[in-house]
Amino acid sequence: MDSPSNRPPKPPAAAASGHRIVTSLHLVSPKSPELSELEFGLIIANHAFARWTVRCMAACGCPDTTALDVLVLHHVNNQGQEKKLADICFVLNVEDTHVVSYSLKKLAGMGLVEGAKRGKEVFFGTTERGRAACERYREVRETCLLPGFAGSDEDNAQLGDAASLLRTLSGRYDQAARAASASLFTSLGAPGGAVSGSTTAAASSSHAATPAASSSHAAALAASSAPRRRGKAAR
Repeated sequence: MDSPSNRPPKPPAAAASGHRIVTSLHLVSPKSPELSELEFGLIIANHAFARWTVRCMAACGCPDTTALDVLVLHHVNNQGQEKKLADICFVLNVEDTHVVSYSLKKLAGMGLVEGAKRGKEVFFGTTERGRAACERYREVRETCLLPGFAGSDEDNAQLGDAASLLRTLSGRYDQAARAASASLFTSLGAPGGAVSGSTTAAASSSHAATPAASSSHAAALAASSAPRRRGKAAR
């Protein structure tokens, strides 16, 4: 018999069959249970990162900012080059431009960024106060966050692999979002599909009747204005 010291170690509890660290067990797919575990990791990492950015910015003397405000500020400050609203949204992968526009207005009100209009475009850059805030953020980051990382070649390689995986996953989730927006879920027999279909049909029929209604309305306006025109001509 093998001695206890020669026995292979038991697998971690999280890797045991049927035990997954997830937040929504009903979404776990037999095709890839690990994807649900990764999604749970993304959720808690996202909230932790957002909390970190806000508190780090507050430590720099800039409270009352959101995580997006901080991300926008640092990207505007990146490489000292001015940037357009569309470029900021593209790099940060934010679909709603109004959200980023609000952050820029907020940062401008705090004296951290400023915009300059050239032709039809507005270019944003950091002010002297904004650049100083970014430098203080770097100092706080080096003091509070970096001690938690070894900085070895092996650890840095793992971080690089994780970053590459996250970029790949972002593309897959974006593609899935476009598929969902195309209403492909109706082919799966989603609840309420018949209601959605009838609503669409009603909308289509009302849209088809729109030209006739518009013509009747235009004729009524012409008839009502005719007496007024004849009265003016008589005078």
